[in-house]
Amino acid sequence: MKLAKIFTPTICFALAAVTLFMPTATQAASSGAADEIFSTHEFTLQMNEADERLSAFENFASVRLVDQSIVHVHWKGEVPDEALRLVKSIFGDLPVQIDNVRFNRNELNDAKNLAYEKVGALFDRNLVTSVSISSLSDESGIEIQLDAVSPSTVKSAESILGLNQQVPIEVVDTNLASSLSLSRTLNASPFNGGSYFVYPNGEVGNLTCSTGFGVESNVNGEDFLLTAQHCFSGQISAVSIYNYGNQSGGPIATRSSYSPLYNSALDSALMKPSSGVSSNKIFTFGYNSSTTEAISGSANPYLGQPLCTNGGNSGEHCQVIVDDLDQSYTVRGINGRILTFPHLVSASLLPTVVSQGGIAVAQGDSGGPIIQRAYVGGATANYAVGTITAEYNFANCPASLNNSNTTCATSVLFPKISSVLQSLNIQLKP
Repeated sequence: MKLAKIFTPTICFALAAVTLFMPTATQAASSGAADEIFSTHEFTLQMNEADERLSAFENFASVRLVDQSIVHVHWKGEVPDEALRLVKSIFGDLPVQIDNVRFNRNELNDAKNLAYEKVGALFDRNLVTSVSISSLSDESGIEIQLDAVSPSTVKSAESILGLNQQVPIEVVDTNLASSLSLSRTLNASPFNGGSYFVYPNGEVGNLTCSTGFGVESNVNGEDFLLTAQHCFSGQISAVSIYNYGNQSGGPIATRSSYSPLYNSALDSALMKPSSGVSSNKIFTFGYNSSTTEAISGSANPYLGQPLCTNGGNSGEHCQVIVDDLDQSYTVRGINGRILTFPHLVSASLLPTVVSQGGIAVAQGDSGGPIIQRAYVGGATANYAVGTITAEYNFANCPASLNNSNTTCATSVLFPKISSVLQSLNIQLKP
């Protein structure tokens, strides 16, 4: 990886930490094991509430779960008493730490938007094939990851992005790439999410992607399968979709004529099952698994949230941790088309799992489900969080894939499922 700093701060900024509450060993034991406390759906709702209500304060930066053991609230400057009381009211006796950071959320979003306005020029001059813009996890600046056409174009890209921002910028040439051809291989009615499909694309030949979640129209109750819109980039007319494991068989779905058909900004599209029926289940576990599990509902992501990806090519991968809630991504796709996704979530595999050869996603997994497994009433339930859009931070692929002619990565980008459902006027299958 080549790291080029556009702007290096001359002041070493230290984080000041204040612990609001740290339970004693007795209190921790009485509350249950940490992995159970922080894996409940109730805790997910607490994190969502904290993010929403604290956003009303000007100097709030973020709230995140760190190491599956403590909630960190990032704040610029002194935290108002009102905000401290709010944090306490939401999290009660859970361990919470306040970290003082350099920039608040609004300042970082303004910096990201300014950089985003310049991305088009990078593609116009053929300097890059993809660009992703995100906040640094400590709120000390923003990071721009780009896949440069050649090492010599990095400096030109830096020049266009500019040096005169008040917020520090790190530019990383990291060969970031989209999973554009990102189950199971044999899906059947009622059709499940997490299966591997193929369809003939007139421009580039056969393309492979994955089914996401079974959904139904809020207008007439009609069933669909959710997937990634970039899988059909350049396709205007209806296309037929086939099981990867039985490409000579009849189609399992068609790209729907339902309106709205797709949302490009959220990388989401609808397919009509051949039987007219989709299920509320997804394939789980390995790449060749036939096991399915039901989806209990949806959940909004939060920083530090543990997720599982479930692509049709590579199967299920858990311990994938949310690290950014608002990341823009621009890529040169099929036949040179520029695809832009302004508001995606990013998540990365735990370093300990990476060191053991783990991955988060592979090409062909695009459109596949991303879920959170949470405890509800002592039982485990699966909640839809998003669908796979792109991969980055490349890694060696394991042998266990449905299609070995592929690339793999330890990080993934995806749209929030709540935004997708609202934009397409659909709901998850009950």
